[in-house]
Amino acid sequence: MSRFVMLQFRSGPMGDAQILRGSTLREMQRPHWVEPEWQAGWGLGFHMYRASGRTLVGHGGSLRGYRSDMRFSPADKLGIIALINADDGDAQLVVNKAFEWVAPA
Repeated sequence: MSRFVMLQFRSGPMGDAQILRGSTLREMQRPHWVEPEWQAGWGLGFHMYRASGRTLVGHGGSLRGYRSDMRFSPADKLGIIALINADDGDAQLVVNKAFEWVAPA
């Protein structure tokens, strides 16, 4: 998952290790549908929302007994992945806290 997040920050033309062009990645990460007041929205395959003054892009998921969230900030070139082995865990809360702690550095 971390390699997938790292690939989201590439910006050049496709080729060699890069599968998608930078312009294609930006189009996937661009908001295509937004909620009123632009607090959250959806790109192509990604959910995005604003937290602590930054726009976070990614996707979460759950299955009985597990929760996950993968978010990245294109502006900061920083990604956080939370994997939780519990139904009552809040992976998105973990990701948001991690951005608060790590992103300023």
